[in-house]
Amino acid sequence: MNRYLHFFLTFAVIAIALFVFDIIFHGVLIKGYYEQTANLWRSENEMQNLVLFNIATYLSSSFIAVVIFEQFVLKLDKKDLLKNCFKISILITTLIGIIMVRFYVFIPMTLSLSFFWFINAIFHGVIVGLILYSFNKNKSLK
Repeated sequence: MNRYLHFFLTFAVIAIALFVFDIIFHGVLIKGYYEQTANLWRSENEMQNLVLFNIATYLSSSFIAVVIFEQFVLKLDKKDLLKNCFKISILITTLIGIIMVRFYVFIPMTLSLSFFWFINAIFHGVIVGLILYSFNKNKSLK
């Protein structure tokens, strides 16, 4: 497959997977925690008006994830590709998760909601790691 097409497909699948996961995680699984603090968040209508901005953040963060992968992980030992995919993904998303937990200090939300944001970031790392490995496992055989 063409290198650029491979790159595009990888980052597009990551963006779509994270978007769908977040709809389920935030919109279904922890929706009640948001309802408890409804006065802190934008209305549904306001959020709908920002959907393109939200999609742009998924696309750009997924793009950066693939760039980091190609610049750092693919330069490591190919036989450890699975381990390295998860290592870089989990490390980066743990950092993001810790930053998300810090919002508890600045936003009067529940501590449990900030904890769920941390858990969400870890799941993002697992999803990204799985997709990166799935799209690149044949490279580990070369």
